[in-house]
Amino acid sequence: MKNVNPASLENIEHAMALAKEGKMEPAEYFLLRAHEIDPSSTVGCVLGWFYTQQMKDQATGDRFLYRAVLQDRHNATHTLELAVYLYETHRLDRACAWFYRCLRCNDKKIHPIALYFLARIYGQWNRPERSIRYLNLALRMKPDFEAANRFLNRLKKSGLAETYTSNEGNSGQFRL
Repeated sequence: MKNVNPASLENIEHAMALAKEGKMEPAEYFLLRAHEIDPSSTVGCVLGWFYTQQMKDQATGDRFLYRAVLQDRHNATHTLELAVYLYETHRLDRACAWFYRCLRCNDKKIHPIALYFLARIYGQWNRPERSIRYLNLALRMKPDFEAANRFLNRLKKSGLAETYTSNEGNSGQFRL
């Protein structure tokens, strides 16, 4: 949160301390106050996560998260956060679309993560050929990606990886 107003950051820290103590209403107050001071996309993401995770208010959390991402469309991290959130709330169609949007972002650091989650989604959709393709691409970009290695090994143990082999001649590029 490097670009957040210091007064807003102080309110966020106070709110998180209150949330740890189980005092959700005061925490919500301080987060809303932080958002009034600094309505940036970063504070909006924090507020969205708070509503969905702590207050169990998915509709309000969705609203803050979508608004934060649309406010700063070039922030790849926020786009990834929204995609992961949609994945965790089992809205796989929407999550898939947002992970593809992550792949169009200029920040190449998030591409392996987006590819890993796409592999997970296609695994749930019983599309092992796509899962393996995306895992191989993620591992080419980030060879030490432990979660992707574990998932690929799990697919190999199940026998699916032998059926669907990757194109080794591919340089790691993907088309959208």
